[in-house]
Parts: sequence; C-alpha cells; structure tokens
Amino acid sequence: MSARVLLNTRPQLEGAEAGMGAALDMAALPGGPYGEVLDCPLNGIRPAAEDELVDAAAWINRAHVLVLVSPNATQVYAELAAAGRIARAPEHIAVMGPSSSARLGGVPRASRVLVSASHDALGLLPALLELTRHGELVVIGRAQAGKEALPDALREHGRSVRCVTLYHREPMPWPDPVHGQVEAALFTRQAAVLLTTASAPAEFVQRLSAPARAALPAAVALCTHPNVERAAAAAGFADVRAAVSSL
Repeated sequence: MSARVLLNTRPQLEGAEAGMGAALDMAALPGGPYGEVLDCPLNGIRPAAEDELVDAAAWINRAHVLVLVSPNATQVYAELAAAGRIARAPEHIAVMGPSSSARLGGVPRASRVLVSASHDALGLLPALLELTRHGELVVIGRAQAGKEALPDALREHGRSVRCVTLYHREPMPWPDPVHGQVEAALFTRQAAVLLTTASAPAEFVQRLSAPARAALPAAVALCTHPNVERAAAAAGFADVRAAVSSL
C-alpha cells in the first residue's frame, strides 16, 4: 500500500544564511502520492553569529584544505566567498556529496574540489592525509558542536586541524500534539519518514513510544544520502529508499 503521510524531519531553518536549497518536490519522492505532509523537525538550523563568521573566514583564509561537512556549511562558505570575505581560497575544498559540490559552482575560486565517495567526513581521511603530508592546515567548517571523528583522526596522524563554526544546529523537541500526530501516522502503516542526516534515524526512533517503535518496520524511510540509508536500516526501518532531493 502506498504511503500517504509524509513525516518531514528536515531541520527547521532560520534565515537565508542557513539555506538548504529549493523546497522539496513532493511529487518526486518515492512512496507517494502524499495527501498530507507533517513537519516534525528534529533540529533547528540558525546562522552563526557575526564574530563566529569573522573567525571562520580568518581561518579559511589560512587553510590549505577546507572541509565542509554538510550542505549548510557549503552554503555559508559560498555566501562568505560571494561577499568577498574569503581573500584566499583554499587549495582544496572537500565536501560530502555531489549536491554540495554543485553549490560551489558559482563561487569564484581556484580550489580543487574533493567529494567523499562514502558521503561522510571520514571517507575523506585518506585523501586529506595525502594532501597534508607537510603539515598543511586543515580547516573544518561545521556546526558549533560537530562530530569529532574526523578532526581526532587527523590529529592522531599529526595533522594541523582547526574547526570553525559556520552555523548552529540545535535539537527541537516536538510539541505534544506533533508527537501524537507522528505516532498516529506510524500506526496507520501508511507513513513515510524523510531523513536528511545520518543522525536523524536514531534521533527519530528515540522519540517514539514502544508501540510506535513496533510499527516502524511498516514505514518507508526516505533518505537523502547512502550513509543516511545505512543509519535508517540500523535504527529499525525495514523499507529504506533513496529520496530524490536537492539537499
């Protein structure tokens, strides 16, 4: 039976600086058509403070390699470059997927762009180690409290690393009515869940009651990247599909 309710966990955005591309094309998502879309964001995205952006630009101007760990980070870098705040483009820019690489298409730069084949930051580690054999600086652009796996791995190999804040990502609790609607949709066994980050599947499941978790295998997980697909399967989704998305 086709899923009729789409549970949209995509982060809620504040301001153009946190742009995530065009609005979702519901007709292009598998599992539909969807008669209802319920927004149930797991996190909110808001712009970094001006002093954080000044600091970030200063470090990026010194970087040999810049790693942009998400579409949000790529978007903010593109905006900094367009505003003339990047005086010296890094020799290399590493991103997580083709869509992020495409976002750099309009950015004046002389940088070589690397794309993680695994759609995650650690997938870039071998290339980053090769590019920084002589102590060159790696700057990682991310949210204010990003994952430490990549910077820790680089430091373990003796590399010079600086993490800079390009945006803020903060948990958004669901109001009681939204929580009830999410679980009711799962109980109908006609729900699909849009998941846009690797942490989203586990965060989504953690918010559910035991009965709602039991209904999870009947839901369709629509995932924007292969690493999100793997996380969804690990979280208990049985029907995991790639979403058609510009994220």
